[in-house]
Amino acid sequence: MISVLDLKCEYRIDPLGIDVTRPRLSWRLESDERGVVQTAYRILVASSEECLARDQGDLWDSGRVESDESVHVVYAARPLQSRQRCFWKVRTWDNHGNASEWSKPACWSMGLLAKSDWKARWIGLDGGDNGDCLADARWIWLPDEPARMDAARFFRRTVAIPDRREITGARLTIATPGVFAVWVNGIEAATGRRTIFAPVSEIDVDRYLKPGENTVA
Repeated sequence: MISVLDLKCEYRIDPLGIDVTRPRLSWRLESDERGVVQTAYRILVASSEECLARDQGDLWDSGRVESDESVHVVYAARPLQSRQRCFWKVRTWDNHGNASEWSKPACWSMGLLAKSDWKARWIGLDGGDNGDCLADARWIWLPDEPARMDAARFFRRTVAIPDRREITGARLTIATPGVFAVWVNGIEAATGRRTIFAPVSEIDVDRYLKPGENTVA
């Protein structure tokens, strides 16, 4: 007995938002006997689950195709539309002439295929751009020494916050392709490891700060 399993569209099970107009379909054949291979297949693609249950491929009925192909079989029927849902199933024949039962139904949905299909508007903060939060930031490094990646370096900076000022937020941005540790006023605020592919870390440090002088190391 043979079974058709693991139906996939564009490498995924029941994917949403497919953006290719001719998706590729794949499946896997399983048998309880040795030496069994696929020799033919038939694919049904329908516009509804009910239609598929009646074995009606109103979008595509491939008919029996003599082929052992079961990976990246290209959908080859009427063009699909944005947001369209497609329901499909497969049956196969083996090298002994035995036909499988229909596979369990699978599905995929199309994404937005044309710019004119996009009706949404960007959602943002009311009031416009608040400006560049890093406009006054400066890189910190040892004076008169070029940056090196092969040794540890220690930095220490004093930051003064005026008295009677409420601290509403403070964020430390670190760019390093390696291991780092941060202390604020003697308290370990963060440790981590970054790579050259993602070297930036952002750390909220407001809870470690106080009015007056603060030491960041």
